[in-house]
Amino acid sequence: MRGGRRPGVGSRRRVAPAQDGPPPDREPKKRLTADERAAEKAKKDRARELYVQRTYGISPQMYRDLLTYQGGRCWGCRRATGASKALAVDHNHRTGEVRQALDSTCNEIVGHFRDDPAALVRLGLALVDPPSRAAWLGEGKTHPGWTVHPDDEQYLAW
Repeated sequence: MRGGRRPGVGSRRRVAPAQDGPPPDREPKKRLTADERAAEKAKKDRARELYVQRTYGISPQMYRDLLTYQGGRCWGCRRATGASKALAVDHNHRTGEVRQALDSTCNEIVGHFRDDPAALVRLGLALVDPPSRAAWLGEGKTHPGWTVHPDDEQYLAW
């Protein structure tokens, strides 16, 4: 046989046998009581408040007011509530002005377009009036097999 080893022989990684419980050099993680969990959450929330205040210059009350104004949801997608992960503070990097609270995905989208509102508007309009219609069919025409959703007309009038 050329090449030395036979396929599958000696190529498997050896795994240590399963142990009962944690490794001897580490103690098992202690389960927290309800009071301890609440204290941990309060500590984490306070650290977040201090970070937002130090970084963006807004008080915790101002952040809560912004969330209340936004209906407690991400201003972009209107889905995320910040229940599992706090909403990000979107701000103008040149002026420092706080604009809105966004979930991480919407915040990354705004950042990807480098705060260019024209690019975001173009994309929004392309969802209801795609350039493919004009490119393939001519201005103002639609393909007979394609239907225009009633909501599209509402957005086009916008």
